[in-house]
Amino acid sequence: MRKLVLWGMMLAGPISVLTAQESPEQFLGFPVGADRELVDWQQVTGYFDQLGQHSERVVVEELGRTTQNRAFLLVTISSTENLLQLERYRQIQESLADPRRIEGVPERLLEEGKTIVLVTCSIHSTEVASTQMSMELAYDLAVSEDQQTAEMLRNVILLLVPSVNPDGVDIVNRWYRQTLGTPAEGKAPPWLYHPYTGHDNNRDWFMFTQKETRLVVQKVHNVWHPQIVADVHQMGRYGARMFVPPYMDPIDPNVDPILQAGIVNLGGTLFSALLTAGKQGVVTNAIYDAYAPSRAYQHYHGGVRILLEAAQTELATPVKIQPGELTSGKNYDVHTPSWNYPVPWKGGSWRQRDIIDYEKIGLRAALLHAARYRKSWLRNFYQVGRNAIERSRPYAFVVPSGQPDLQSVSDLLGVLEFGSVEIHVASESFTTDSSTWVSPPFGEEGRREFAAGSWVVLMQQPYSSFAKTMLEIQNYPTIREQGNGRLRKPYDITAQTLGIEMGVEVYQIDEPFDAHLKRVQNVAASSGRLEGEGDYWLFSHSNNAFARLTNRLLKADSRVYWAPNGFRARGRKFPAGTLAARVSKSQTEIDELLEGIPVAVWRVRRRPQLA
Repeated sequence: MRKLVLWGMMLAGPISVLTAQESPEQFLGFPVGADRELVDWQQVTGYFDQLGQHSERVVVEELGRTTQNRAFLLVTISSTENLLQLERYRQIQESLADPRRIEGVPERLLEEGKTIVLVTCSIHSTEVASTQMSMELAYDLAVSEDQQTAEMLRNVILLLVPSVNPDGVDIVNRWYRQTLGTPAEGKAPPWLYHPYTGHDNNRDWFMFTQKETRLVVQKVHNVWHPQIVADVHQMGRYGARMFVPPYMDPIDPNVDPILQAGIVNLGGTLFSALLTAGKQGVVTNAIYDAYAPSRAYQHYHGGVRILLEAAQTELATPVKIQPGELTSGKNYDVHTPSWNYPVPWKGGSWRQRDIIDYEKIGLRAALLHAARYRKSWLRNFYQVGRNAIERSRPYAFVVPSGQPDLQSVSDLLGVLEFGSVEIHVASESFTTDSSTWVSPPFGEEGRREFAAGSWVVLMQQPYSSFAKTMLEIQNYPTIREQGNGRLRKPYDITAQTLGIEMGVEVYQIDEPFDAHLKRVQNVAASSGRLEGEGDYWLFSHSNNAFARLTNRLLKADSRVYWAPNGFRARGRKFPAGTLAARVSKSQTEIDELLEGIPVAVWRVRRRPQLA
């Protein structure tokens, strides 16, 4: 295959024209979104690999491996000139993300930088359309020569994740192909389509427990700091055809007002584009809120999250919906025109090709908006960071040293650190005049002394909103529906205070205080320690590290026992509930078992007497 480069009048540089590049339809052998056709992950990666090899507008990277060892892809799309200077644009983003690095208003960076747009597809693998759509969208941007596409490519760097759950793409694909022509056709698989979390993998954006979540956060969000994140989903099939923001109330008050306005602004652009294209059944300001950080990492890291939710088919099988089957949702009547649902869909056939068309219109509108208002997006991004570092209250959160559950302390601090929050440790004891006991054990507020080694999270930093929403106590607002006055039910999560959830003592400090603090770069837990000699290991379950050590021992084929009784060993008392295991391993194997697990293990030579 041969690639040509033409010099176009609309761009400052060359536009790549692919004369021999296969379209997704040519590559797959069927049209994207065809009835009863699904792609597997090998087809997706194969197509993007080919596109990346033959287009000067496309770079394809494998960021890592998934839970079941599939390639996890990031596809970067922009003009040829921008792709040649990717590192320069990443550095600009890094500077704008932390205004402490810049003196004065960064006009030069604002003039030079590009809007960074991240599009994530198919985190829920039964929502099959967007992964297929991603191939077609990428192809269109790689070959199109129209003025709007040129404007997008010149001013935007698009980061496209074809699926946040590649394992699920294959799980659903295999099930669908096996059940074609049977009563189970189009139904969800009877097992988890993410190996550990199923549908709730998009509630992991504040705990970061899954490989896929960590890849996107660590290697995309935290590297590129996108101004816009478009999260493409599907929803129930019997209501509106597509939802776009703005969201319903409530929105987390820790989301900067600039970002709240950006959600309204960009969401309105998508809403208008879909209606202008003649698409029916588009709803906004309905169904979904923006309260929980579990689904919206970027709201606390300088960008907006735009949710696109299209009505479901039965996987790749079309559905036919009668008008009487349509049902209304939160804040709209499915049969009645209103400002936020002006053109009701009246029923009929609904196919995955319809979903793809709606998604592409919405995403191209987002890209064009990002291109035309590039400088505004960058300036607002910078200002959100300034607002964060100028925060006055609260002044800090403190996690005292000396807590018994070191594993949970480490896990809590690890969440913050992974979310790019700066953490300090006190080299000497210090006193605060006022403190609020955020998480257990609760006690009196007021003056308190904290010992050396306590961890301090200062709020005058770029991502303090993330730390604040993770550590403070939430008070979910009371909202009543217009007309009937009933309490509006929350969409899902109403609180996420990590200290309470994890049993870690945390204090909120509203006023400034003096302390000798040192920035720490790695809050990983220390490794376990051994006492005594012998092959029998005894350890307590009072520290949650016991669970990790137990799992490692079981994986290493060691039997682990709960002690139903108290006992003595080597002159020491051990209470009921002590764990016991026989471990005959090399020193290297023992070191691996204890690595990063802050648990004390007492070794004895004889097996303890357990009832």
